[in-house]
Amino acid sequence: MADLYKEALCIDLAFALTRDMAGRYNKATVSDAFRERVVDIDLLARLADDIPDMLGVGHARRRRK
Repeated sequence: MADLYKEALCIDLAFALTRDMAGRYNKATVSDAFRERVVDIDLLARLADDIPDMLGVGHARRRRK
């Protein structure tokens, strides 16, 4: 599942932070930026929508008792 959101969450953020921090790692800066990105894209809501699709819930046949 991480690969589904990697592009939206991490790739451009990693390059931007590397440029902005000039090679000096700051865990707090990285954590804050990542947390902000998660909130901005509303990751939990996206997960709630995407999980049933990935599991094929809408396409599965239901058993009758």
